[in-house]
Amino acid sequence: MFKTFLVLSMLLAFTQFSLAASTQLLLVSPVEKFLPEGQAIELGSAQPGERIELIFSANSGTENPWESVKAESIPQGWNAFEVMQERNDNTLIVMVEIPKDSSEGAFRLDIKAENSQESRRASIIVFVEEGLLSVQLDSLQKKTIVGEQVQFLLFLNNDSIAEHSVIVKSSLPLTWFSQQQISISPKSAKQAVLKVFPKNYGEKKFSLTVISSLNGKTIAEIKPRLEVKPTLKSKYEAAMYGFPFFTPSLIPYYIFNSFISQLS
Repeated sequence: MFKTFLVLSMLLAFTQFSLAASTQLLLVSPVEKFLPEGQAIELGSAQPGERIELIFSANSGTENPWESVKAESIPQGWNAFEVMQERNDNTLIVMVEIPKDSSEGAFRLDIKAENSQESRRASIIVFVEEGLLSVQLDSLQKKTIVGEQVQFLLFLNNDSIAEHSVIVKSSLPLTWFSQQQISISPKSAKQAVLKVFPKNYGEKKFSLTVISSLNGKTIAEIKPRLEVKPTLKSKYEAAMYGFPFFTPSLIPYYIFNSFISQLS
């Protein structure tokens, strides 16, 4: 009887050990990695104000899929929550929000996955850094004519493991340029088209300011230049849209021409 009990106890212990050894926690995005039980892995770098989307596979390696994944422990001031999804989805998502005023450094998050039979714990390390998003303009000088749209290409490169969003503002009049909001995916590059509509002629120096919409910091300030050539019509309409940028001494001439053009 004692031998039978001993054998059953050993079989039960072996079964539990095998079950624990066979379970797995797979992180699918932003990087694909198995998270070892009780160990910490380095996830990558992100910027203050960003939101990291952690996508886990619901497959536990057994017949019982993971039912939930949550952040058990996060750095002070951070926020984390599980995203509710359709039950037939085979992934589980945890969103992690980094404060806008976060300092730089390495931060640890403890993750717990569980189902009705078991649970598994692991840890990830996130590095918070500035300057992970870079921007560049295709050209600092463009030529066009009055009324003809001119395009600048803005190249953005995001080295963060989180999506980022920026606002592009300009010192140009609102009738020339409208501010744009641009989002760029984690670990990716993107090209955005900036459209300018010149209303009068002359040389126009202006600035393009790229600001993070997540933490409010200025990422870049670029100073391009436009050389706008006149059309016959634009010469007579100069006073209606604002005087050319390089001819302040000819103001009476443009006012007179504008007056004559309105009479004709």
